[in-house]
Amino acid sequence: MGVEPNLTVVVCYPIATVVGFIAHKKVSFQYNGGQTNVPLLSKYIFSYAVGYILNLLLLEIGHYQLGYAHELVQGCCVFILAAFLFVMQKFFVFRDFENQVSN
Repeated sequence: MGVEPNLTVVVCYPIATVVGFIAHKKVSFQYNGGQTNVPLLSKYIFSYAVGYILNLLLLEIGHYQLGYAHELVQGCCVFILAAFLFVMQKFFVFRDFENQVSN
């Protein structure tokens, strides 16, 4: 489409993160807890920042140090990061989810 890939990431990643936050809060975790959006969004962004760093670290080790194809390494990262981010959101960002379901 003629757009620099890095520019696309810089523009789309923050938008996708905010849209994901809203969707996960309302749909995935049905969070209605006591925290306002600002602390929740801060924790959500923190979890995605850690995930981003983890992704870069796994690419560094798998591709640059061990020599595996970057497509293979990134393909594995998709599943690793999905599991990591789910755990972070369930137990760190939206951790009151279990209490709300039982009430």
